[in-house]
Amino acid sequence: MQAETDQYGSNVSRKPSSPIVQTTTPALPPFHKRHILIPIDDSDHATQAIAWTISNILREDDHVTLLHVWPNVMAPNTFGVLIDEGEYIRKMQEKVKEASHDILKREGKALSQAEIKVTFTLISVQGDPREEIIAKINAQNIDLVVMGSRGRGAVKRALLGSVSDYIVHHAKCPVTIVKEQ
Repeated sequence: MQAETDQYGSNVSRKPSSPIVQTTTPALPPFHKRHILIPIDDSDHATQAIAWTISNILREDDHVTLLHVWPNVMAPNTFGVLIDEGEYIRKMQEKVKEASHDILKREGKALSQAEIKVTFTLISVQGDPREEIIAKINAQNIDLVVMGSRGRGAVKRALLGSVSDYIVHHAKCPVTIVKEQ
């Protein structure tokens, strides 16, 4: 038998004077396990985005990352009253971090109770939501971002900015915005 490779990269075996050809197709790569990022905050919009993802997007063996970005804590203006700003900031950061973990645990329950079995990760980070979401997309090779929209009007969105609008324009993967239902 003579071994050859056809135009598609398959191995072809042929007996020297035989019209019978035996073809073996190379093994296909394993099914691509999708990695879906759902950035959340403490709002009904985030809860709706998770529910929508479970109902419409998730399939067996997907991996979901819930990401909560908590704000930088600043010392208050004390108007001349002396306080230990470092201690104040440290205590406030701990409170905000605990609240972030509580949000992630609460929202993660929906994934753990979904009929479709997926793996998921809960991540809490401090910083600017726009920057941190884009950083996670790039660092973790995210396949899809699903996020809620607060439904701000055009004027508020222009003045205050919109995290979802920023992500749509800067993400290197598809982004689905779940509007308020």
